[in-house]
Order: sequence, then C-alpha cells, then structure tokens
Amino acid sequence: MKKILIFNGYYYPSKNCGGPITSIENIVNACSNEFDFYIICYNHDFNVKEPFNVITNKWYKLDKAKVMYVKPNQIDFSLNKNKLILDELKPDLIWFSGVLTPNNKIVTVLNARKLNIPVLFSPRGEVSADRLKLKAYKKIPYLNILKSLNIYSDCYFHGTSEDEIVGIKKYFCPDENHCFQIPNISMLQQHKIINHTKTEGVVKVFFFSRIHEVKNLLFAINCVNKCKYNIEFDIYGPIEDENYWKQCLDAIELAPKNVSIRYCGIIERNNINVTIQSHDLMLFPTFNENYGHVIAECLANSRPIILSKGTTPWDDLNNKAGFVEDIGCEESFVDRLDYFAKINNKDYLDIIENTNKYFLEKTKRDSSISKHIEMFNFIISNAESYGN
Repeated sequence: MKKILIFNGYYYPSKNCGGPITSIENIVNACSNEFDFYIICYNHDFNVKEPFNVITNKWYKLDKAKVMYVKPNQIDFSLNKNKLILDELKPDLIWFSGVLTPNNKIVTVLNARKLNIPVLFSPRGEVSADRLKLKAYKKIPYLNILKSLNIYSDCYFHGTSEDEIVGIKKYFCPDENHCFQIPNISMLQQHKIINHTKTEGVVKVFFFSRIHEVKNLLFAINCVNKCKYNIEFDIYGPIEDENYWKQCLDAIELAPKNVSIRYCGIIERNNINVTIQSHDLMLFPTFNENYGHVIAECLANSRPIILSKGTTPWDDLNNKAGFVEDIGCEESFVDRLDYFAKINNKDYLDIIENTNKYFLEKTKRDSSISKHIEMFNFIISNAESYGN
C-alpha cells in the first residue's frame, strides 16, 4: 500500500491537543485499508516539558498507524536529518497539519521537491478569518512572507470549510487542482445510556475544550451565572492560557447559590464517552472552530449542545440537536440554559432522540471518507510532476 507520512507536532498520548489529533485519528481509522500511515511527533505533550515514556526515533504501532516520537528541535530546520527520514521511509505523500509554524515544514518541502514527494497542508482553521484576528500582528505578516517567497507554491492544500478555502487561496494562491475542500471525518455514533435520567429544575452542563480565549469559556461562565434555575457546570480541558484562566476563576467566584461550577481537569481518552453521557448538555460558545471535534463527540453520544452561531460548520443542528445562538446575545444563551434546566425527563429524552437522529442523518450523508481517499490518490498519482 502507498505510504502517507504525517508530521503533526503532537499525537497520542497527548492530552493537551484536541482537534488536529482527533482529525488525524479519524482519518487513519477510516482510511487504513487503503494507505499505510506513519506519524512523526514530539516526545512530549503541548506546554509540557516532561517526555512521554517512549524511546525516541523508534516506530511504535499505535492503533492503525505507526508513530515515531522525536525530541524537540531534533529534526526541525535540519535538511540532512529530515532527508534521512524521507530516504529511509520513502513516503508517497507527506501531510502536515497547520501552516503557521516553520519548524520542519520548510526543510521538508525543500527535500520533498528534490525527491518528487508531494506535500499536502491542512491548515486546521489557522487561515480562517476569525482565527487570524487573534494575534493578527504575528500571523498575517508571516503568511505574507510565505506568500511573497512562494515557498509552498507547488504544494497541495486541504480545507474543511469555505472560509478556510478563502484563506488558503488568499495566502497561498494554489492552482485549482492543488486545493481541496473536504469536511473532516466524523467519529462513529456511540451507544446511548438507556437509564440516563434528567432531573426537572436542574441541568448538568459541561464545557470540553482547551481553556483559551478562542473557546470563549469566560462567556459561558457569565451565562451560567445569570441562570434562574439550578445549574451544575463542569469544565474539562487543558489550561493553555493562564491569564485567561485567571479571569475565568474570578467569574467563577461570582457564581450564585443556584450555580455550581467545577474545573474537572483533562478527560482521559478512554473516558470521554462516559464523561459526556454523564451530563445533560454541552455549552460551547466558541469564537471559531475549523470543524469542532468536541461537537461531533458530544453529538455522537446523543447529547444536545448550545452553540455559537456562524462559528462552526454545525449551524444546522439548531432546533434538532440543541440550539445555535448569536454570540453577541448573552441573554439568548441564558434563556436556553434555563429552558434545559426546567424541562422534565420525558421532554429531555425526546431531545436526546432528536439529537441521535440528527447525528445519524448527518453522518449518513457524509462522503468525506471517500473524498479523502480520492484526494490522497490524486495527489500521489501526480507525484512525478511535483517539484518540476
């Protein structure tokens, strides 16, 4: 089978990185009958110095992929060390998640060009307009430099949404047949907990994401604090921005007596489904999601969501699997939370059933698996023209 080499920065057992890792895992699981996947990543977690208990520079079998862990800077910016890996593995395609860090991307592209190995980039939302607003003073000049130097001129690009494709075309100007718009592959529907009971007058809500301003946890806390009914709000995810978390803690201190807010840390990978199913509802007023794997994981476990409008590809879940509200209207989020709190178990189970139906229908229409396979095969079949 053809080999696909993935450079991703971080991979399992990482706990501090969410969407990109899940994207890759879902693709590997769905397409492993067609391709052999090899993943190279750092030997530690994001924002953690302590290394994993692994031997570096050795291929490990991890589920349906082979994974190699390397020390920080071991292969970054080194043409020779990078070329040794490519010469040994001889991949048919090289695939990167993200475009905003140069680390081993530029040296890989230079080596791959000489070896006629095509390179594919999936920006994972990094060039979407909403995401670029955060620290634009750093990101946009860097992207303009890449554009002016034509470093990635013959590379391929994959976006999952229209706004991401707009960003790709703006900053990288790829040929039409070098740019693909394909949605992420969703996770599979999980089994529902049959005996889950929702208490009338109370709602168990959770937030599950990186604690960073783009995920808008502070807004979620402020909404919960204004509810009239009893709210139990659990927060899960790695603390990525300490200053932002301090603001969240200050808001938590203001919680009224009817509101209980807990920080529950990071969910272990094998406990995600059980944790989601132990709650009634997800609250996720994010500013921007390229796809939103936490949304898919919630829906796959038949749990409804209160979501921010126009910030994810999931706007069509409104009134089917929860509600989608304007992020500029805090009152709407508060009203929806109170609605979920006051309903009885019978009405809640109807919502669970509708959520289940919505996700099954959504994934049934999903042709992203076959489109990913087609994309990989197209790029590989045109490898001879790469770099020429």
